Amino acid sequence: MSTRDCVRLFARLLACAAAAGILHAASPQAQPPRDRVLRSAAERVAIRGQVIAADTGAPLTRARVRAFPRPGSPGGNATTDASGRYELLVPPGLYTIQASKPAYMTLSYGQRRAFERGTLVEVRAGDALDDVSFVLPRGAVITGAIFEPFGEPAVNVGVRVLRYEFRDGGWRLEQAGGGFGMRTDDRGTFRVYGLPPGAYYVEASPFTFFSGRLGEREYAPTFYPGTTSIEAAQLVEVDAGEEATIDFPLTTVLTATVSGHVVDEYGRPRRTFRPESG
Repeated sequence: MSTRDCVRLFARLLACAAAAGILHAASPQAQPPRDRVLRSAAERVAIRGQVIAADTGAPLTRARVRAFPRPGSPGGNATTDASGRYELLVPPGLYTIQASKPAYMTLSYGQRRAFERGTLVEVRAGDALDDVSFVLPRGAVITGAIFEPFGEPAVNVGVRVLRYEFRDGGWRLEQAGGGFGMRTDDRGTFRVYGLPPGAYYVEASPFTFFSGRLGEREYAPTFYPGTTSIEAAQLVEVDAGEEATIDFPLTTVLTATVSGHVVDEYGRPRRTFRPESG
């Protein structure tokens, strides 16, 4: 390579380096992750308050307080200290604030009666809220025992407490209280606590596999006082802090066969389908 060629190559390299420097200077610098975290924390607003027991007036420690935002926004949660106080840090927006503690009713801020809606809390930038407090009544309890038709304890039976709620334009039987996933113990006993005052259906569902043989008797989901029909079931009424005790047997039914043709919304045959009873 001649001296002239070397000079030309060096000049081209200098030009490329200068252009890269200009482009680097013109492009905006990426914001360091730490700065983004600090800025996000600075935009959050404090919600403070206290959770106390309605029956004693004592502060409730380790109660859970949650902020539910509108879809697409971050929420928050906190746990009360020894004085029943909490602090939530959330972005500005509208929130439903809810307090809960085992054995007590779960309430939303502004809620005065069971099953009614609470009041939305508006959080504004730079404007902390210092008195979003709750008075939680002690919940009702439904307890009892489930037994088999011959009197033996029904062990490992699922128990649900249900009530009718108006949703999506119709009345639906919905789960209530803390009985979700509850099963009877080795004595066949159960205990559902923290229920709001009201009237409930109690359902026992044995965890058994059907034999698949037509005409045999198998255990079926059973409502108190011992029926497979919701129309024949009896309601169990409880008030705040009250405990109701019920015992009832599981019911057996004759097995039958169900057949049909399953299609999708366009009338095409479905290749996969999971049938469920209930």
